[in-house]
Amino acid sequence: MTSNESGNTIVYYEGEFDIHGAKCLSSLVRYSGPQIAAILSLEPFDSLKKFGRENNIPVISKVDEIPAGAQKLMLATLHNAEDTLLILINMIKKCVKKRIHVYNGDHLFLKAMFSETEQAYVHDLRETPTNMRLFSGNLGECADQLRILTVGLDCNIGKMTVSLELEKFLINAGFDAEFVATGQIGMMIEGKGIPLDRTIVDFTSGRLEEYLIKHHNQILVIEGQGSIFSPMYSGLTLAQVHGSMPQFIILCVDPSRDHPRYFPQLKMPGIGQAISQYELLAKHVMPTSKIMGISANTSTMGEKEALDYINSLEKEHKRPVTDPIRFGCDKFKAPIAKWVSDNC
Repeated sequence: MTSNESGNTIVYYEGEFDIHGAKCLSSLVRYSGPQIAAILSLEPFDSLKKFGRENNIPVISKVDEIPAGAQKLMLATLHNAEDTLLILINMIKKCVKKRIHVYNGDHLFLKAMFSETEQAYVHDLRETPTNMRLFSGNLGECADQLRILTVGLDCNIGKMTVSLELEKFLINAGFDAEFVATGQIGMMIEGKGIPLDRTIVDFTSGRLEEYLIKHHNQILVIEGQGSIFSPMYSGLTLAQVHGSMPQFIILCVDPSRDHPRYFPQLKMPGIGQAISQYELLAKHVMPTSKIMGISANTSTMGEKEALDYINSLEKEHKRPVTDPIRFGCDKFKAPIAKWVSDNC
């Protein structure tokens, strides 16, 4: 199998492939597929090879096999153990010799482990500025800009996916819309953004506000992080709800989950409860904020079952509901178009 001719990006991944453990890899393939020339895995598992074949992307096992013209290496796996970290660093050194820029999205920074010359090719995406500001509320003065934030019943539930799908839909519909990446995977896809989960907690809402103020688009689709119902990430989510001052919020749900990820002892909140709590928190800084719609991940359902589920949610919660991957984002168009017409 030959590499993608137009691709200039290599994705590094180790281990078995599954949709959750390989979230970074699968997201990059979904949204940056034409740019990906190959998947690099020093010890590729059969599940990874199968994923590569299904997406017509070759899986290679040596840096020497990286095709000519490659300019970027995205690290979708990081080795934290001392022995495997050494393997990773040696691999990166070989890539740098080929003048390939390496992008690391992990909390463990790598740049300092390389020489001054090599550091120009190593990019720690979660590196943050030191001159961050506290939240001011000035974002609320951008009255003619619609900010749409995606939130979830849980973490890793589709917030980035619906944000990217909605941005694509709105641009195709003629709106001036931009996706705002707030995590490392979104930053790899978009080529810009802010690593919100790396900010000092006092400055998280202010950091997001400061970044959003620099955007002058008609519509901002802001990638959500975590969930107020996930004990690990609730603080980040709350800071984001306040810092983005969203007029519209899209709630992401997954009917196959009965507890938050990593916490089997906890129960997943009801959708009605989630709507009430997210709206209460958002209205504290943006009184007009509301859950505009619901994005449902129905990948575990057949088409009829998925449509029945979506219809039941619409009847119960009186909001547009869709699965953006299976059925698109058209249901979200009417309320967005009305807001733009009334305010822009």
